[in-house]
Amino acid sequence: MIAILVALTLAAQDTPRFRAGVNVVRVDVGVIAGTSAVEGLTANDFEVRDNGDLVAVQSVVQEDAPLDVWLLFDISGSMEDAVTAVARSAREALVALREGDRAGVAVFTGRLRRILDPTDDLREVEYAIKYGVLKQNFSGDTHIQSSIFRLAREWSEEAPGQRRRAILVITDNQGDRTMKDREVIERLWAADAIACGLVASSGGRAPKRKKGVDEIVEESGCEMVNTGSPEADFPALMKKVRSRYAVYYALPPGRPGEERRVEVNLSKATRKRIGEFRVLARKGYVAPAEGTEAAR
Repeated sequence: MIAILVALTLAAQDTPRFRAGVNVVRVDVGVIAGTSAVEGLTANDFEVRDNGDLVAVQSVVQEDAPLDVWLLFDISGSMEDAVTAVARSAREALVALREGDRAGVAVFTGRLRRILDPTDDLREVEYAIKYGVLKQNFSGDTHIQSSIFRLAREWSEEAPGQRRRAILVITDNQGDRTMKDREVIERLWAADAIACGLVASSGGRAPKRKKGVDEIVEESGCEMVNTGSPEADFPALMKKVRSRYAVYYALPPGRPGEERRVEVNLSKATRKRIGEFRVLARKGYVAPAEGTEAAR
């Protein structure tokens, strides 16, 4: 999540417009029923608590906010079969993106390597996956945390905007811990970015034990999808990432630099209407210093 120095003016369509002045907190939220994203929700459907206090949701945006997504591939030795399966479904997965969205492609073992910087040319993205990623040597260490951190750090150093940001990691979730999870989590918060995982293992069997970057993904507001069928689950996860909401509320009073916790739920009436569901939302943010555009 990011605290943006803007004043929020609600248009008739419940779409926010901005001018300089007041801090507003934006939370990227996914609502899942069964295996599908719940679409069509409005501000009245959400309940948000900031440090335990109920806050007024000022606006909710779903389709209008453009998305930047990094597709981050683990190319350690056990991942070649899974990545090959993901590459076969690349075109289908990229159909979930809309006009104005951008995708970039990167790989990692002991270090992060960019194959393609974010672009709206989805044919180029598909080519980068099928040829740029698959031609790599699948071997080496697995530095998942530091790779996510580096991509998030680049975003956090950019001026904030209204684009949503996501890092989708295709991995076996068995990495070498080179930094603390909390450092990565706070950098994702500062970047206003989520991290999601498509978790596969060799032999086509998904791992059963929680490990790797589970806490990072959960705190950022996304999920780890364990898969024995990456070719099918990659497009499904991309669709869910694209169908998330941006929820806005006024930044409550507090000390600059303090960590604040966030809880997002659906209203009682909406919970009753939908039935069983899951809300995927960021668990916190660092309050910005006065006169700055984002918590760093």
